[in-house]
This record gives sequence, structure tokens and C-alpha cells, in this order.
Amino acid sequence: SAYGRLDEIKVYDSVLTEAEIGTAMGDSHACSSCSLGSFSITQPDYGLACPSSRAEVSIQAVCADGVTDKTDYVGTIGLSTNDDSNSEFYDAASGGSSISGLTLDGSESGAATVFLFHERAVDGVVVTAEDTAESVSSTATPGTNFSAYGFVATNPASFVCGNSKSMTLTAVGQTQPSGSACSVLTDFDGSKDLKAWFEVNYQSDESPAIADTARTSLSLNNTLIANSLPASDNLTLDFDQGVADLD
Repeated sequence: SAYGRLDEIKVYDSVLTEAEIGTAMGDSHACSSCSLGSFSITQPDYGLACPSSRAEVSIQAVCADGVTDKTDYVGTIGLSTNDDSNSEFYDAASGGSSISGLTLDGSESGAATVFLFHERAVDGVVVTAEDTAESVSSTATPGTNFSAYGFVATNPASFVCGNSKSMTLTAVGQTQPSGSACSVLTDFDGSKDLKAWFEVNYQSDESPAIADTARTSLSLNNTLIANSLPASDNLTLDFDQGVADLD
């Protein structure tokens, strides 16, 4: 018997014509067989310096041309930050033990996600990913600004266009010295004016895939929210002992 891997699988809900099959075949991409050149690292702009909160960091192996993803990457990626003594990496959003790196076996298409807890409120924490065996090291830019105070939002499991989901926004912060556990700020009460905006990250069906721009609005508590930072407050929420409910 023979062994192999399936690549670029597509599932259709109808029988394709011969012409459609030919078009689908033409959409395939050559498998990566390049040398490792760098790592592309994506970090959030903001993070919360609380043990219960971890910033999601995406890492992608990139070919030496600086453009093509190295989808067959196999190796160990060491992780660090420019404030390493106050940083801990995890392989999950909650729970588990801290890690110093992660190993990819080639099945991940060169992509990995890790979660960063930074115990100190400081701006500009940048992640470095390094493969010492290949002598390749990359540092993210820009970094993440960590604050001792902020909001924690519950994440709805899914969205359906035209429908709504309930979620909560909780004001939390450190009430003890830096690095301590955060707690709900129960005195954050009443009507609060906020700035709210959203970002969308998804790929088109074009070949090669390109990043699309959001073409629809998002509504929070019947207030339309744009996909760019507003110049002034655009959302008012009522907090009860540090917690606001919204749709």
C-alpha cells in the first residue's frame, strides 16, 4: 500500500462539470520546498497584565524570499520577549503549564498560535521567535501594550448574519502590587461612554487568496460600530458592579 498526504481539499455540494474540475485543478498551489528565512509574528495591540488574561500570538514560518509561507516547516521555535523575566508563554488560552518554545512536525502548514501572559503593565512588549538550528530569528513589530486595568469580553461561540448574540463586558484590574491577580472593579458603576470598533480578518476565495475588507457594520446594543478607531466616544453602556450586558 502507499502512504501520502492530502493537500488543498475542497468539498462541494453539487457535482462539478468537466470545465469546473479543470478550473479547480488550476487553483492548486505548488508545495513549499524553500529554505526558512524568517517568522511572521502577529500580536494584539493591547493586553491585560492579569494572570487570567493571555494575549494571542500568531507565528508563521516564511521562506527566504520574505513573501511565501513555508508550509512544510519542521523544527523547534524558541519564544522570548524584550521583557522576558516578566513573560510567560502557553499553548492554550487558559490552564496548562508555561512553555519556552514549541515544536512543529510539518502538519501545521508552518503556522502556530501561542498565548502570552505578561505580569507587568508596560508598553511595547515584542515577541521573538527563533529556530537556533537554522540560525533564524525574527522579532514582531509593533508590540503589545499591557495595562493593569481594562475590560474582559466574553466571546460568543459564533455569529450568524442578521442575528444577535449576548455577551458581557467586565471591568477588571489589579488592586494590589504589580503582578497580582486581577479582580472585578465593582465600583465601576453606572453609565460609561466608550470608544468601540471592530476588525475582521478573513480570506477571499480568489487564487491566490487576498485579505478582504469588511463590508458590513457591527451593532452593539443597537449602535452601529465601524471597523476603524473612532475620533470620539461612540458607545454608552450601563455597568452594574463592573459588569455590562450587551448584544
